[in-house]
Amino acid sequence: MIEFFKKLFRYFKRPEDPPTTKRENYLGLTEIEEDRLYKFMDSHKHCKCTSTIGGKFTYTITPTGLGNITHVRCNVCNEETDITDTDSW
Repeated sequence: MIEFFKKLFRYFKRPEDPPTTKRENYLGLTEIEEDRLYKFMDSHKHCKCTSTIGGKFTYTITPTGLGNITHVRCNVCNEETDITDTDSW
């Protein structure tokens, strides 16, 4: 499942965007945030999703004047984590 999301992030990259120092993905995550996301998703492999469309995780992105605050929640066990990389602000 992790590999699916890695491919999905790369698929939604907009070609008109100028290249940046961070890896591009459709959520606008930095490399550190992406690593934290995959670590969180990997730690929730044991959670069995009952959704027919695979809605196991909810992403909450709150824009601020400095950067985006990003939270990820497992919809099965309701554990939530903050994956924001404030060092990149």
